[in-house]
Amino acid sequence: MVARRLTLLALLTGVVAGLHACVGDVLGDRLDAARSAPALPPRMTVAYVKTLQQAAPPEAAPAPAPPTPPRRPRPPRPAPPPPDAAPAPPEDPVPPPEPAASAPAPEPAASAVAEAASAAEPAPPPASAPKPGFAWPSSTRLSYTLSGNFRGEIHGKAQVEWIRRGDQYQVHMDVGSGLLFERRMRSEGRVTPEGLVPSRYDQQTKAMLQEPRSLSMQFDADGAVLATGQRVPSLPGMQDTASQFVQLTYLFRSRPERLRPGERIEVPLALPRHVSVWAYEVLQPEVLYTPIGPIETFQLRPQRQSGRPNDLKAEIWFAPTLQYLPVRIRIVLDESTYLDLLIAKDPEIGEAE
Repeated sequence: MVARRLTLLALLTGVVAGLHACVGDVLGDRLDAARSAPALPPRMTVAYVKTLQQAAPPEAAPAPAPPTPPRRPRPPRPAPPPPDAAPAPPEDPVPPPEPAASAPAPEPAASAVAEAASAAEPAPPPASAPKPGFAWPSSTRLSYTLSGNFRGEIHGKAQVEWIRRGDQYQVHMDVGSGLLFERRMRSEGRVTPEGLVPSRYDQQTKAMLQEPRSLSMQFDADGAVLATGQRVPSLPGMQDTASQFVQLTYLFRSRPERLRPGERIEVPLALPRHVSVWAYEVLQPEVLYTPIGPIETFQLRPQRQSGRPNDLKAEIWFAPTLQYLPVRIRIVLDESTYLDLLIAKDPEIGEAE
């Protein structure tokens, strides 16, 4: 029973780091799909020289002052009579003039109406390619604290590292909780104008009372070879467990209008045992209170309903003021089983490529 609980704990943690590996599939991997992966290529290294500070959110434009109502002209005062002049004879009283009907307010000029209409309408979405002037972020390292509950409190650490050298990249994801478990994931491939194109994904897992396990997936222009040895056709923009975070950051950084409430975001994912398209809904903006201060974020909530037992609900929070990086990742199995990754310190930035 103890070994079974530790196994499920390790599996849950791997899903947290990757967000999408279904528990049932991973259990199957343990029996028939987990196999020794080829030796890993050399890991890229980078010197982190500074930290990324939050950008100030745009200031709201001041409300226009209300228009000043026109002032009625005052009638001229009669000139006083000379001192030695005789008093003027009294005149018949004249009834006061009828009050004039108020004049209709002048209509705004056509140009002003057009300007107001253009300001109210959203700007048309740009093409799928990045906007002019877009540049991939420099190498970046994110550190998280891990908390949650699985038959008791869980605490640990996690780290996501993005390294780029020219048109080559690596993404490293490390998650662990002391001596209980440790999972390392790595994606590598090419950087293109359309985003990341993975060429290889590797995963290594260590858990108490279990033998270390590793698996690997290979990608090419026509498809991917999964950890089971099955070959599947490629999908446009297909990512792996680790590269998806950077791909979403690329999407929101190059097309920020996609990160608005009600938008639907789709990510084709190659997982160790199958390929599927994950759809997210962008929720209303939310302020997260973190160790580095309050952060304005947009939450992505998955819309997938697989109906499989042990299917997990994963959510991601992206921060426009931190170059659209993911600052929180939360995964829930049920009311008493959940894991939460929250950014622990300012992101670290490497030397310019």
